[in-house]
Amino acid sequence: MIVYWIMLAEDGRREELNWLERHKAYGFSIHQDRGGQFYRMTLMAYEEREVKVFQDGEKVRAEIAIDTRPSYLERIYIDSTEGTLIPKVNYIELFGQDVKSGEKRYEKILPK
Repeated sequence: MIVYWIMLAEDGRREELNWLERHKAYGFSIHQDRGGQFYRMTLMAYEEREVKVFQDGEKVRAEIAIDTRPSYLERIYIDSTEGTLIPKVNYIELFGQDVKSGEKRYEKILPK
């Protein structure tokens, strides 16, 4: 997984996250499952929903529930505004593909 800013308000360039953003707001933690078959990834911006990362033949897949359906994760977009110490997450968008049907999946999450 690659996490970065897209500086749309400026020139659209990519910019790496700083230490505080990586560890407290937009980064992730990842740990191997006890059985050793896959990894469990938790996103700092939304710890309530876990991402399962595993090898599927030649591919590495990230699977998450998108709109209650098991889906292969393709992209995450986090909209935020400047905060006092770290940015405030306004909403999170998940984009993926349904594991069974192959249909595109989308969900917009408003943090509590």
